[in-house]
Amino acid sequence: QSIEWNSSLYINFVDYEKTFDSLNRETLWKLLWHYGIPQKLTNLIKKMYEETMGRVLHEGKLTGI
Repeated sequence: QSIEWNSSLYINFVDYEKTFDSLNRETLWKLLWHYGIPQKLTNLIKKMYEETMGRVLHEGKLTGI
């Protein structure tokens, strides 16, 4: 679709499990609040930790889970 619309496509891969694996998540949420991180962004980060999964569609074929 990016080619159809002649627009750039950016992809970002982040291993969130390794990013904060040694930090208690409740502590992370408190720190984000303490430093004034907007609630919407904090909620987005929380959602990334909850049952996150992804699949890739390539040449009409969808990868397994």
